[in-house]
Amino acid sequence: MHVFQNRHGGPVVVVFGSGGVVGSALQRQLAVAGYQATAACAILWAQPVQDISTQIDACLKRPALTQAQNKKLVVVWAAGAAGFGSSEQDTQKELAVFTAVLDQLQEHQLKLWPQTRLRFLLISSIGGLFEGITNIRPDSPISVRRPYGQLKQAQEQLIATQEGLSAGIIRLPSVYSYINVNKRMGLIQTMTRNALLRQITPIFGSPTTLRDYVWADDIGRTVVHLCGADTLSTQPYHLFSGRPASILYIHACLERCLGRSVHLSFHYEAHNALNITGHRVSYNGMWQPTDMTENITRIVDNALSQHI
Repeated sequence: MHVFQNRHGGPVVVVFGSGGVVGSALQRQLAVAGYQATAACAILWAQPVQDISTQIDACLKRPALTQAQNKKLVVVWAAGAAGFGSSEQDTQKELAVFTAVLDQLQEHQLKLWPQTRLRFLLISSIGGLFEGITNIRPDSPISVRRPYGQLKQAQEQLIATQEGLSAGIIRLPSVYSYINVNKRMGLIQTMTRNALLRQITPIFGSPTTLRDYVWADDIGRTVVHLCGADTLSTQPYHLFSGRPASILYIHACLERCLGRSVHLSFHYEAHNALNITGHRVSYNGMWQPTDMTENITRIVDNALSQHI
């Protein structure tokens, strides 16, 4: 967890999950907008729920937050260790922590920040909520297939029931960013790294499956905008690129960028071969996804400069 303050004014921003792919991109874009981190607290997900809850409660009582009185405080939840393959036990633990954080925020707003306007932005998952669905829109009915989707649905329902909380839901499709071997890497980062190392990437799915991929820094810019926006949409924000890509298309982009062959091996698994696509909404120009080929070039250039 990191607390960010802007020397030029604006809301105080608290980011849970600041070390993840989306959280790291949000940190970069907050810096571009004039923010700097003034406090940090590590959340250890391997610990019991009560210990994690106690850690977070102590973080929320830091001076950087108690001094946010009479200002807007924005909490961005991009945290969690759960993923598509997580068990119900793992997702229930994460939901318990999430519930405890909401309770703490409500309590602290009454006792520590009574004059502070509190906003909560939840980073949610289109893939978890609409697995195997195409032509998804912000008003499409949710259809979950696994515990991870149940977790995201429960989180969204929880913030909708919080009295007096200005809340926004930001649903994301597949996210890609720069290569970081110390963090969870998605398909595009893994394919790029293996290509640079001249290794074969095993694909557990179909080469023609269509998914929508969005660049993490594009998401970061949009979340920064929502942190300072006067109002939030009552419907979830769907940050689709509107240009779904297959693995074969990503493969072709990589080969063009690198100027050499990129090797894949395919192992068909039906549950990984489902299309997940949707319609792009610009939200009055706020959401401007950048081109995949351009971003893959960025990934390669960054990896080469870092000797990854």
